[in-house]
Amino acid sequence: MSTPSSADRAQEKHHEVAITDGRRPCDVRIHNGLTSAGQYVLPPANGGTSVSNPAGHYVFSDTGARGINPKTGIQVSNVWGDATAGAHGAFFRFDPGFKSPVHTHTYDYYAVVIKGELENYQPGQKPVKLGPGSYWYQRGKQAHTTACVSKEPCEIYIVQQNKFDAQIPPKTE
Repeated sequence: MSTPSSADRAQEKHHEVAITDGRRPCDVRIHNGLTSAGQYVLPPANGGTSVSNPAGHYVFSDTGARGINPKTGIQVSNVWGDATAGAHGAFFRFDPGFKSPVHTHTYDYYAVVIKGELENYQPGQKPVKLGPGSYWYQRGKQAHTTACVSKEPCEIYIVQQNKFDAQIPPKTE
């Protein structure tokens, strides 16, 4: 059996894949989880170390965001990366009864409901209740409302390739 050459090993670290941004497919060269533009396409690999954290590991902090009722807000706990600075995976917790004003985010994100019942909908769209295990994709610069419609706090897990932000009033394309 022959050992791979350094060129073979270098080639193993690069993968040609087709990725879609939800609007159009594009070919992207990936090296160590980063695109040629320097954006993460997958969560970081923790240097090759597996991670198992119990729920109690995560500490939530207030984001400062408030709902239409200013007594309701959103808390965040980063799992990897930093939701305020760049690519991240994070838990977001909404107070019961939280309802956002219509708003946008600069970047797309992917969300999975962990606890409670939420609604995430565009103006003029009929809200659909999303319970634990439900998923939504939110395109950046698309006006929408997010609401925690359960009597208990709502919790979601978000993955995003850039920082999490919100614009009120919405800034659409």
